[in-house]
Amino acid sequence: MLRVTAEGWLPPKYTVLDDGLPIAQFVWDDRTLMIHRKEYRVVESGFWRKTYSFIGEEISAVAKDTKYLLGTDIEIIHTSHSYILKRKSWFSSDLEIHEGDIILGTIRSKGVIRSGAEADLTINIPIEIRVFMVWLAIEFWKRHNHAIANGGAASD
Repeated sequence: MLRVTAEGWLPPKYTVLDDGLPIAQFVWDDRTLMIHRKEYRVVESGFWRKTYSFIGEEISAVAKDTKYLLGTDIEIIHTSHSYILKRKSWFSSDLEIHEGDIILGTIRSKGVIRSGAEADLTINIPIEIRVFMVWLAIEFWKRHNHAIANGGAASD
């Protein structure tokens, strides 16, 4: 189980714990993730349909918005795997990771204003990609909160 905690507000610094041991850190605005002392960058592109490239020395992935009528799923492509990050239900902030018809785990928001998260994801996904998935979940929640605050649809 991955647990994410946030410290500070502007910008928050996140620590990712795996079974209570720190394994990763990232400062939100920096878009740099340190996982097991290795640096990974998240490069964002697109305006309405976002694409996030997760780039590291040994591992990489691409995530992109997939629009549907009432919201947004995020497709994550890593090697030959295609995962979908989607809401568990329309009324829940919990997100699920799917590979085809199989649910590989859940990411739950924790804390005030989604300041942290818990991720119960299969260990068959590399730890770097699991941390990236948690980063994407936090991004999803931040975008959703921003859209609500601006009176827009949750899919922006």
